[in-house]
Amino acid sequence: MKHTKAKYVVAAVATGSVAITSMAGSCFATTDNPQTSKIYLSSPATAIDFTVESIYMDTQNAGSTDASVSNVIITNNLAAAPIYVNNIVATGTGDYTITGYASDFSTYPIDSKMFALALNNVNGTSLDSPIDLSAAYDANQQIAARGNLTFGLTGKASLTSTALDKVQVGNFEVTVGSIPSSNPEDPVIDPDEGY
Repeated sequence: MKHTKAKYVVAAVATGSVAITSMAGSCFATTDNPQTSKIYLSSPATAIDFTVESIYMDTQNAGSTDASVSNVIITNNLAAAPIYVNNIVATGTGDYTITGYASDFSTYPIDSKMFALALNNVNGTSLDSPIDLSAAYDANQQIAARGNLTFGLTGKASLTSTALDKVQVGNFEVTVGSIPSSNPEDPVIDPDEGY
């Protein structure tokens, strides 16, 4: 069976989030003397405007599972405010399945339609080790007004028996907000237990 060169596209999918804050007055109440308090909600007028470029994966050589992958560039189109890339994840689409980056792709059958993506640098700064994007990665990266953020990726893909040209194999999902995502190490307080 012949091993041929393949080119894949991972389309960009973007989701937005808006910060909402609330303020409430406090009061003391007992069951025989209930009290009420007004609740005020404040929400900034927030419009999030950003662009995510599509990703291209290109197997380097016939018979190779290593793939060169284009950078992902996220651009903040706002002129006056930063935005935050809260998390990123890659997903498969159609018949294609994303798998862990550490998988041994040489064991997958030809035409098994498997691929993997890993983050290896942010704005040119190398990471200690590649981050597997088959699970959500808490990026917590700020993009200044009119600025951009570049994610450098590496990829792998299962062998194909016929040449492919720009076949969409997955989506790169980016969650962006007007505030940074919460710190996963922050304590979670059960409202039923109080402080």
